[in-house]
Amino acid sequence: MKNHVPFARSLFAVALLAAMVLAGCSNGPPEHGTRLTVAPTNSATAADQQQALARAAETLRQRFRKLDIRRVVVEHSAEGRLVVTLPELPPERLASCRRAIENVGLLELRMVHPDSDALIAANIPEPGYEVMKLEQMVKKNGREEKSTSRLLVNKKPELTDEHITRVGVTRDRLSNKPKISFELDKEGARKLEQVTTEWQPKGGREYRLAIVLDGKLRSAPAIKGVVSRSAEIMGDFTVKEAFELVAALETPLDVPLCIVDEKRF
Repeated sequence: MKNHVPFARSLFAVALLAAMVLAGCSNGPPEHGTRLTVAPTNSATAADQQQALARAAETLRQRFRKLDIRRVVVEHSAEGRLVVTLPELPPERLASCRRAIENVGLLELRMVHPDSDALIAANIPEPGYEVMKLEQMVKKNGREEKSTSRLLVNKKPELTDEHITRVGVTRDRLSNKPKISFELDKEGARKLEQVTTEWQPKGGREYRLAIVLDGKLRSAPAIKGVVSRSAEIMGDFTVKEAFELVAALETPLDVPLCIVDEKRF
């Protein structure tokens, strides 16, 4: 039986190595890939910045897991920044990782000024409002073209993402384009119902509610009636981009981040 011991040990070592690989014990830092240096874009005290970066690091890890990006390492640097080490990825996956870092996940529902078109045409500023660009794909002569319009949007939101309880990607029944649907908590539903009740169509006139995501105007649907529990974001994004935005909304950053350096290794 003694002659079988080395052989048995060899079998055990092979089995253990296989188990470690299957269990993901090889998920250490990648040997080759891309290293991104990430910095906050707002100013804060050193102590607050460190706490915010610690939360941001964990948020980024969650986002990469949702996007099924493995072997990612998120570390703090001595300069008060984050260093994100990514494995070798195809260009589109690497672009997705960049967006995962820079998408804040801040959703705001803001009212469009009732006289938006007239005020913009006359170049009349309105206190408390800002001009925002809305890019949409519209059909012209049987084909889709990009159209850009300008809207006068209230700077103060009626509702923010803090009231979102569920978010997901669905498809529009008519266009088959992806859209983001979200549900609100009790307080959020009350606020949305109050806004849409106040601004529902009157005297043949419709009013618009701007949906702003990370400071960018995504859509501005007309309020057709009272809405409370849920709403949708229609925009010219791909299915992949829609899921990236959902990941950002599910795990919002409380500090905006930007990529300040990128190196391959």
